[in-house]
Amino acid sequence: MKRLFYGMMLSVFLFSGFQTLQAADNWTVIKSHVGNFQAILPGEVDYSASKVDTEIGQIDLHSFSVEANEGNVAYFVFYSDYPEGTDEETDPIVLLQNARDGVVGEGSRQTREEKIQVGDHPGLEFDFVQGTGAQKTYGYWRLYVVKNRLYQIGIISIDEPGVDHKIKTIYGSFDLLN
Repeated sequence: MKRLFYGMMLSVFLFSGFQTLQAADNWTVIKSHVGNFQAILPGEVDYSASKVDTEIGQIDLHSFSVEANEGNVAYFVFYSDYPEGTDEETDPIVLLQNARDGVVGEGSRQTREEKIQVGDHPGLEFDFVQGTGAQKTYGYWRLYVVKNRLYQIGIISIDEPGVDHKIKTIYGSFDLLN
């Protein structure tokens, strides 16, 4: 029975195409050869893949996430691939703006935006807030378009603005693999 369990766990990691390594202070290094990136998140990482309906059709969304502070804070790295040729047909800035609008959504207010890049590839960094009064949700997000792939690095915090030093650490850890 143990052998079957370990075999199933090994196949899950092999087929998902990523590995995690425990770093200092309970941070986890994510290295996805299939996703062609590496990053770190603060805690034990959960991986999932799902199909998402978009304006350009259904795409696969790969999610690496950590929940913290009794579920009041969540850290994410996502990647998804647009159909072949999207990068030739659509301005990457338009893809970034559309993705930003999807993240911020209705009922939220964007509070900051900055153009960024990873290597030679364009990106956007922005913050947003949803809710009023004492009940607010804060979002901190980075998007990158690399050919047909969209990368997202996000942090959602309920009732806690400025989730501390972890934002800069997570943002600074993201890099593309060769």
